[in-house]
Amino acid sequence: MNNVYFFQVSDAFSSRSDQMYLPYAVGTLAAVAWSNPEISKKWKLKKIICRRESPEIIVAQLENPSVAAFSNYVWNYEFNLYTASLLKEKYPQCTVVFGGHNISQNNRLLDKHRFIDVLMFGEGEETFERLLLALGSGKSLVTIPNIAYRLGKNTVQTAFACVTGTDYPSPYTTGVFDDIIAENPGTSFSAILETNRGCPYHCAFCDWGPMKSKVRMFPMERVRGDIEWFSQHKIDYVWGADGNFGLFERDREIADMLVQAKKKTGYPQQIKVNYAKLNGDNVFYLTKSFAENGLSKSTTMSLQSTSEEALKITGRKNMSSEIFSRLISVYRHNNIPTYTELVLALPGETKASFFEGIGRIIENGQHSVIEVYDCIVLPNSTLANPGYIKKYGIKTVHLPYVQQHTSSIDNEITEYNETVVSTFSMTAQERTDCRYLAVVVQCFHSMGLLRNLAIWLRHENNISYSDFYTKLSRWLKENGGCKWNLFPEIYRKIFLVNEGINEQYIYDEDFGNVYWPMDEGAFLNIIRHYDAFFEDIKGFVSTLAGTGSAVLQVLSFCKATVRIPEPFRTLSYYDYDFPAYFTAALENAPVKAEKAHCAVDTSSLQAYEKFSDYAREIVWFGRRSQKLNVLESDKQCFTVTK
Repeated sequence: MNNVYFFQVSDAFSSRSDQMYLPYAVGTLAAVAWSNPEISKKWKLKKIICRRESPEIIVAQLENPSVAAFSNYVWNYEFNLYTASLLKEKYPQCTVVFGGHNISQNNRLLDKHRFIDVLMFGEGEETFERLLLALGSGKSLVTIPNIAYRLGKNTVQTAFACVTGTDYPSPYTTGVFDDIIAENPGTSFSAILETNRGCPYHCAFCDWGPMKSKVRMFPMERVRGDIEWFSQHKIDYVWGADGNFGLFERDREIADMLVQAKKKTGYPQQIKVNYAKLNGDNVFYLTKSFAENGLSKSTTMSLQSTSEEALKITGRKNMSSEIFSRLISVYRHNNIPTYTELVLALPGETKASFFEGIGRIIENGQHSVIEVYDCIVLPNSTLANPGYIKKYGIKTVHLPYVQQHTSSIDNEITEYNETVVSTFSMTAQERTDCRYLAVVVQCFHSMGLLRNLAIWLRHENNISYSDFYTKLSRWLKENGGCKWNLFPEIYRKIFLVNEGINEQYIYDEDFGNVYWPMDEGAFLNIIRHYDAFFEDIKGFVSTLAGTGSAVLQVLSFCKATVRIPEPFRTLSYYDYDFPAYFTAALENAPVKAEKAHCAVDTSSLQAYEKFSDYAREIVWFGRRSQKLNVLESDKQCFTVTK
């Protein structure tokens, strides 16, 4: 028997070492290959390596590998290269195969790294099966599509062919992961659910569209079997791999399966999916069902950009502002939190369009989470095409990859992203300004520190959200932010990205042994200096709206309604029905500043003795479920008498 090893080392997606994703990508290859009797006779699936450990230790534990297959993505590519080099040095006769999203047909890996023997492009189930059959029989690899391989001193690249199959056996129900579960007692496993494959869209920043693969449905029997397996094996967290969940009517049936599974065993506990941006009624049914049954905390309302020019250049289409605003209101009315995603520095986006876009998104009702991601050049995306790069003046840096909310940064093997720092429409300095504004908006609006003040000034003083946060970001940078140089330091860290240095995180032992994204780290710093900050911010408020009684009461209400580690010791009283005012604003309903006796009493809320527990439970875990703001999470804290 010839031993086959798979390598799909997971990203350390949390600070807990007892959490791990099951290696779905290589699992699907194994499930298909070992369903073939000819492969089962000649090849032994020896082990799947999925936990990130020392490559030297991993290689030392291998037993005469004949084939070593590596699945590559941004979080394990450099790790795989180093591990494969060690493996090849010890076992020169082993066939080393590299596949996955980080492997493109434009990548000259075979010339650059002599320890790699075969490259696989695109989907791998059928390709890997044919590869093992050919290796086992000594036949030529030239008839296998979608690969490149070394033949003597030359390299051969075979023809491209679209994959059309879907009736593949599941790695879950065929037992591929049984050994991993048995060997890791006490581990909380997460899993991937794939019900279809492909994407009808062709966004330039994504690597699905260029694969020219139509959306293909997996058989419902397989989907049902996977969900039952999750339930029986107590899988805590499920990530939906579908590019547009909710696009098809059968997705309702799949959602019902997940709900019934949780009702039966309590598992899976949560699911995260990529919702379709169209077919809003279908998506609402799914999100409502998940929310009512505790399967999902929030739903995405992704835009990527509001710039018409950027959308045109990248081939992206968005829902209209009217539909976006209506859906936000519907979700909020049904107590379903939403969040919106943007991609920073897409070609065609300008500093002005980004600033205006942030304000427009808030104006259209997104007062919760606005996630802004760096634009990354994925190897198989249109964005990576040399002609596209030249046409739109795209410049990148080889930026170290840092996963937020992890407990350590691997200094031995650093992973990298090709991160866009400028385009024909946005300079590196302008990108820095945009990222900095995004941090300020996320910290003060999305996380609620000054959200109510911004809403009040928008409706009562006609100060736009864009204007408010533009001026606030400038004031914070010039004044330091509560006298400890927080925001000038954040701006400095963001600027370092242009030089290929990634310090876009905040680490503080008081917050736990975790690397925090800058918006959350800034929020925690402010909470730690809570009274001083709200005293300082009065100076900024006075420059916008003076120091009248109403504005100061709104600022005090902001302070009273942000969740802090310990309850307030005294009641807070106001002359307006602020709960009704700000609730109406969040629901995109007409607002009216009505006189009333309003009291806020948060003394009944849970206190946290350790600041790190508060940081984890309220800021990290609770951010998207709206635990940060008392007005949204704890209505019993308010008493209003008119």
